[in-house]
Amino acid sequence: MITLRPMIQHEFGDFHANEIKEYAEWITHAYKLPPERALATAQEQLSYKYKDGIDTKDQYIYIVENSNQQKIGIVSYSII
Repeated sequence: MITLRPMIQHEFGDFHANEIKEYAEWITHAYKLPPERALATAQEQLSYKYKDGIDTKDQYIYIVENSNQQKIGIVSYSII
């Protein structure tokens, strides 16, 4: 059985760092920007998106776990 649980504070730092890295890679590829500029853009945009960290209003982040409570994914979404 698969379950969702809200991400907790100590998990957010790794999530946020990884999201910045992956988004910067996407920006580099999609917009053909130099990696340094893409990283700065990703950091700026995602720092705004999660301006209050895990407690940012209307931002929801869940951990997907299997029946052994092993993390198998992350679901995040925004309500605007």
